[in-house]
Amino acid sequence: MVVVVGGVGGGGGVGRVHFAGMPMVANRRGVVVKNRGNMTKSGMDGPRAVSTSPMIDLFLDTGMLDQVEQACNEAVKNHIDVLTHVYQAGSEELKAASSRAEALGRPLTRGLPDDHVGAIRVIQIGTENNEIDNNMCCGTHVTNLSQLQMIKLLYSEKSKKKGKSLVYFLVGDRVNQYISQCFSRERELTGVLNGGPEYHAELAEKALKHSKQDQQTTQNLLKEIASLKVTELKANKPKFYSVHRQESDMDFCNVLLFEMAEEAITIFITMGNDKDGPCSLVLQSNEESAINELGKKIMDMLGAKGGGKGRRLNGKFVSLSKRNDVDNLIKQYFVTNTLENLGI
Repeated sequence: MVVVVGGVGGGGGVGRVHFAGMPMVANRRGVVVKNRGNMTKSGMDGPRAVSTSPMIDLFLDTGMLDQVEQACNEAVKNHIDVLTHVYQAGSEELKAASSRAEALGRPLTRGLPDDHVGAIRVIQIGTENNEIDNNMCCGTHVTNLSQLQMIKLLYSEKSKKKGKSLVYFLVGDRVNQYISQCFSRERELTGVLNGGPEYHAELAEKALKHSKQDQQTTQNLLKEIASLKVTELKANKPKFYSVHRQESDMDFCNVLLFEMAEEAITIFITMGNDKDGPCSLVLQSNEESAINELGKKIMDMLGAKGGGKGRRLNGKFVSLSKRNDVDNLIKQYFVTNTLENLGI
C-alpha cells in the first residue's frame, strides 16, 4: 500500500502517481492522462498513511489529490477484474508479458534481482483490451475493484523522512464509518458552540481567544491578591503563614514566596483538590530547623514525596485529610519551638 510519485521525465514532463498501487500519469499542469495499477485488500483498513515522493506536493498544490481520488473511484465503479498470474523466471510467458508491459512504458520486472529464480507473481488489473496496469506483487488482492466500494483521500503531510510525504486515506466501509463519526462530532460541536458547521472554526477560535483573555485576567488578579497578602504579612510580621489554595495557583504562590524570601516568616502553602489528582506543598523558611525538622514531619503526616534544599521544600501528596493536623503542628512548633511531645 504505497503512494509513489515517480520523477518527472524529460521532454514531456510526465510524472506517475501511484495510489495504493493504482498509478496515475499526469503532466505538470496536473491533468490526468492515464491511470493504471493494482489495489490490495489491505487498503480497506483505514485511515492509513502511505508515503510518497516529493512530487506529491506539486500535485496536491494543483488539486491533484482530488483528481487521483476521482479517477480511482471511477475505476472502482467500473468493476474491473483483478487477475493473478504466476510466471517462472526466464519463461516464454514472462518474456511475452514483459514485452507487452514495455510497449506500454511500464517495465514488468523492474527491481527484480538478476539472480532471482523461481516463480514471479504478477497482478493484472483489467483485461488485455482494457488493461490498467500489471505489477509484481506478493500481497493479498481483491478479485475485482468493485470490492473496494470506494476510496477517500483525507489529507497529506510531510514525513520525517527527507523527501517524503504522507497521504492518509480510507477505503470501503471505513469511509461510511468515518462519515458517521464526523457527523456525530459535528452535531455535538453545533450544540457546544451554538452555531452551524460552517461557523465551527470561527466560533472555536473566538472561544479560545476569550479563554486566554480570562486566564490572563485571573493570573493578574492572583498576583494582586498575593501582593496584598505580602503587604499584610510584612506589616504584622507573624512567625508563620499557612494557607491552602483549592486551585493550583502558581502565580499566587510564586509572588508570595519571592516577595517573602528575605523575611523571617515561615510560609507553608498547599495547592490542589485531592479529588482531582495529587496536591502540591511548599514550605519556605529562613530557619534551618523549620525545613529539616518541621518539614520532615509535615511530609510524613501528609504522606508526601519530594524534597528540597536550602530554604525551600517541595512535595506532592494525594490526600488533604491531615491538612488541619498539619496547621496544628505548625502552630505548636512555633509556640514550643520543638516537635517533641506534640501528640500528633
